[in-house]
Amino acid sequence: LKEGFSFWGKNSDLSQSWPRFLMAVILGIVISKPLEVRIMQTEINAELSAKQEKYEFTLNKQSDSLIDAKIAVIKARLTPVEKQVNDNQKYIEQRRLEIKEQRKQLELEAEGKTGSGTAGRGPAWRDKKENLDKMEVELEKLAQKYAGDEQSLKQRIQGYEKEIAALDLERADRQKKNKERAHQLDGLIERIKISHDIGGWIPIFLMFMFIIIEITPLLFKMMMTKTPYDYLSENKNAMILANNGIIFHA
Repeated sequence: LKEGFSFWGKNSDLSQSWPRFLMAVILGIVISKPLEVRIMQTEINAELSAKQEKYEFTLNKQSDSLIDAKIAVIKARLTPVEKQVNDNQKYIEQRRLEIKEQRKQLELEAEGKTGSGTAGRGPAWRDKKENLDKMEVELEKLAQKYAGDEQSLKQRIQGYEKEIAALDLERADRQKKNKERAHQLDGLIERIKISHDIGGWIPIFLMFMFIIIEITPLLFKMMMTKTPYDYLSENKNAMILANNGIIFHA
């Protein structure tokens, strides 16, 4: 090693220069990151776009899962009500067809086309007709009761359908917000992460390049040989300190 350059010891060049080395490393990292993002801007944008779409898909999936669960609860209440309305209507219609068919058979019997083959409307025919009339009256009363119940049931159905429609609107609103949230994934930190994932050796090369640029002047100064001017300057400073009564002990 040349005179004036020492690695170790309390007053060595290296021990006195480590803060500058640390600062050079920090500056090298800080300066290199925006540059690497700029150099790989096209590749980063493509990867970032795919990442945003994936993030948006994940957010939508979570939102859909939540909305679908709420809709499933409402439909679990809605289905029995709809079934009750349909069953009531089906029962009334089926009973009307049965009574109509029985009246048809009764008329055929009066004409002698069924049963004993004897035409006429005797006591048996009148009993059957009265019975059918009673059944029809009771059926109409039941139909009226079902009609009143149906109005109430349909109001409940409309309420459930409005809740489902509101949840569908909430789904659309959540998807819109998810899209905005996904596009907010566009900060410098995220771009730096992507550059590290796809950049390979480029980020490392840029970082070391700037670190070397920062520490080169310091290394150059540390490796310089002392000249007569340096000794004269040191002696001059020592004399000034001595004249002022300042003494350093090793």
